[in-house]
Amino acid sequence: MKIAELKEVSDSVFPPCTRTDLDALERELKLKLPKSYRAVLFTQNGMLFSPQLYYPVPSFADEDAWSLSLLFGVGDSSSSWSIRRARIGYDFGKRVPPKLIANGCTHGDERVCLSCAGDDTESVYLWQPGLEWEEEDNVRTYRYLTLINPSFKDFLASLYLKEE
Repeated sequence: MKIAELKEVSDSVFPPCTRTDLDALERELKLKLPKSYRAVLFTQNGMLFSPQLYYPVPSFADEDAWSLSLLFGVGDSSSSWSIRRARIGYDFGKRVPPKLIANGCTHGDERVCLSCAGDDTESVYLWQPGLEWEEEDNVRTYRYLTLINPSFKDFLASLYLKEE
């Protein structure tokens, strides 16, 4: 879906995001957010989907798609719909590689994650907090992360409404 279409099926979670808001968040996270994600936050700062949207996860053969309830926005850490709060929940910041942020959640409370650095910048992953994480040589691994899409822009384009 395009951003305009996403706006039609979502409610904004926070007031419009400013460059100052994003710069402050990036300093706090010690990460540079991908341009495509920054553009979304300027347009729609967090999105609560009603009805839920769906996206394909190619490696889950038994399920055709997963639901997306929310894309987090730039708000303070007291809001459960903020990127800051998502970093704290489920010990996210201690359980996944540090270059990832949680930028959305499913109906089942799994996290949709975005890579903000390295060769996989802009890649979108699914993280299931109920699964344990592993370290190899004191480095957090991707073992319990499932690649959804190598591009955030393409991830957004893959979202769809399920027909009842």
